[in-house]
Amino acid sequence: MKEQLISFLTAVLAKKNHLEIESYEFYTHRGDLCKDHNFRNQSDYDGSYGAYTQSLLQKWFREKHNICVEVYSTAYGFIWCLVKADSGTDIKYSDDSGPNAGGAWDSYEEALEKGLQEAFKYINK
Repeated sequence: MKEQLISFLTAVLAKKNHLEIESYEFYTHRGDLCKDHNFRNQSDYDGSYGAYTQSLLQKWFREKHNICVEVYSTAYGFIWCLVKADSGTDIKYSDDSGPNAGGAWDSYEEALEKGLQEAFKYINK
């Protein structure tokens, strides 16, 4: 079992939000995934986007923006929710936006990825 990396789209959103977390994996401007032990920080390189783990990005949202990105299992699959970390106050739900019947995703990681992307949209309002 291995930690799930964020998608290229999420990596682009992370760079636009000046996310600076050390990572040895990154995407090129074409979306190719690369690994380089000399690569430390995405701001050091034009056309590169840090490929962080989903769990590391979840932690960044909790610690820097007070947002928990949560995933729930339903009869149809998985859904996501954004919640204030300090109070449990609901911010936003996935509603019926998923690709499956009932608006859910097939896997936990797919729902989490969409929730992370929506968290970036939320902090940029």
